[in-house]
Amino acid sequence: MNYQIKKFNDGQLTAKIIENGNIDIKIRGNSYEDLFKAATIKEAWDAENSTNKNAVATLTLCCLIGQRSDRRFNKGESFDLKVISNFINAMKFDKISILHPHSPISLALINNSEKISHLEFVEKAFRAIGNPILVSPDAGAYKTTHEIAERLGADLVPSNKVRVNGAPVISIQGEVKGKECLIVDDLADGGGPLNSWRRN
Repeated sequence: MNYQIKKFNDGQLTAKIIENGNIDIKIRGNSYEDLFKAATIKEAWDAENSTNKNAVATLTLCCLIGQRSDRRFNKGESFDLKVISNFINAMKFDKISILHPHSPISLALINNSEKISHLEFVEKAFRAIGNPILVSPDAGAYKTTHEIAERLGADLVPSNKVRVNGAPVISIQGEVKGKECLIVDDLADGGGPLNSWRRN
């Protein structure tokens, strides 16, 4: 299925279906604009397929926006992942695939969702670098990184992350100086933890 996206000067997005059939939308998914783009495509597709009960619509998100906000952290604050999930659910896709979601809460909140393993992407980088040491950036990523290290036959160095006055401080629990390393994590948007590694 083919479609066109047009963006107006004020930022408005509109979609047009060029060729009908099953739809498989693949977007990065780390911005509200990405989600709105998917919504406009799906709305146009729904209109074209209102009488086609066999038509299937799928969505692939390479990076789900808001996934680290998987709970209400403080009284009076918004539960952002719930808001985003409600928006996605309103599109009514038959299947939604999410690349290595940060939290299982994402899969619980988003209807018809499934996890895409990031193993093949890590393996591709691992082979391209030349069998580096895998580094787990924090305790939350250790289990997944350990499983990948076992699959690839790679050496693994864990790290601990604590926050000091709100800033992440990372302590690497092994020798990596002068060695090729591959950090395996699900999110790295601001680069704050990487900066704290350089300081240490």
